[in-house]
Amino acid sequence: MRGILPASIRTAVWRRGHFMNIVPIKTGSGKSARLLWPAAQVDALLPPELAGEGAA
Repeated sequence: MRGILPASIRTAVWRRGHFMNIVPIKTGSGKSARLLWPAAQVDALLPPELAGEGAA
Protein backbone atom coordinates (compact mmCIF):
# COMPACT_ATOMS: atom_id res chain seq x y z
CA MET A 1 0.00 0.00 0.00
CA ARG A 2 2.81 2.33 -0.87
CA GLY A 3 1.89 5.75 -2.14
CA ILE A 4 -1.13 6.21 0.13
CA LEU A 5 -0.84 9.34 2.23
CA PRO A 6 -1.84 9.26 5.91
CA ALA A 7 -4.14 12.22 5.25
CA SER A 8 -5.99 10.14 2.63
CA ILE A 9 -6.65 7.42 5.19
CA ARG A 10 -7.85 9.92 7.80
CA THR A 11 -10.13 11.60 5.25
CA ALA A 12 -11.67 8.29 4.18
CA VAL A 13 -12.36 7.30 7.79
CA TRP A 14 -13.83 10.73 8.53
CA ARG A 15 -16.10 10.69 5.47
CA ARG A 16 -17.10 7.03 5.20
CA GLY A 17 -16.19 5.48 8.55
CA HIS A 18 -13.76 3.00 6.96
CA PHE A 19 -10.70 2.72 4.73
CA MET A 20 -10.78 -0.06 2.12
CA ASN A 21 -13.65 -1.67 4.08
CA ILE A 22 -11.60 -1.85 7.29
CA VAL A 23 -13.26 -0.08 10.22
CA PRO A 24 -10.83 1.16 12.87
CA ILE A 25 -11.62 1.09 16.58
CA LYS A 26 -11.43 4.53 18.17
CA THR A 27 -9.82 4.74 21.60
CA GLY A 28 -9.92 7.83 23.77
CA SER A 29 -11.39 11.17 22.82
CA GLY A 30 -10.24 14.62 21.83
CA LYS A 31 -6.56 15.11 21.01
CA SER A 32 -5.61 11.88 22.76
CA ALA A 33 -7.81 9.74 20.48
CA ARG A 34 -6.15 6.90 18.56
CA LEU A 35 -7.36 4.50 15.88
CA LEU A 36 -6.61 0.80 16.23
CA TRP A 37 -6.71 -1.24 13.04
CA PRO A 38 -7.60 -4.97 13.07
CA ALA A 39 -4.27 -6.63 12.20
CA ALA A 40 -5.79 -9.64 10.42
CA GLN A 41 -7.77 -7.42 8.03
CA VAL A 42 -4.79 -5.17 7.33
CA ASP A 43 -2.54 -8.19 6.68
CA ALA A 44 -5.11 -9.52 4.21
CA LEU A 45 -4.63 -6.37 2.08
CA LEU A 46 -0.84 -6.59 2.01
CA PRO A 47 1.25 -8.70 -0.32
CA PRO A 48 2.43 -11.96 1.31
CA GLU A 49 6.01 -10.74 1.71
CA LEU A 50 4.84 -7.79 3.86
CA ALA A 51 1.96 -9.40 5.77
CA GLY A 52 2.62 -10.08 9.43
CA GLU A 53 5.71 -7.86 9.69
CA GLY A 54 6.11 -5.82 12.83
CA ALA A 55 6.58 -2.06 12.78
CA ALA A 56 10.14 -1.92 11.50
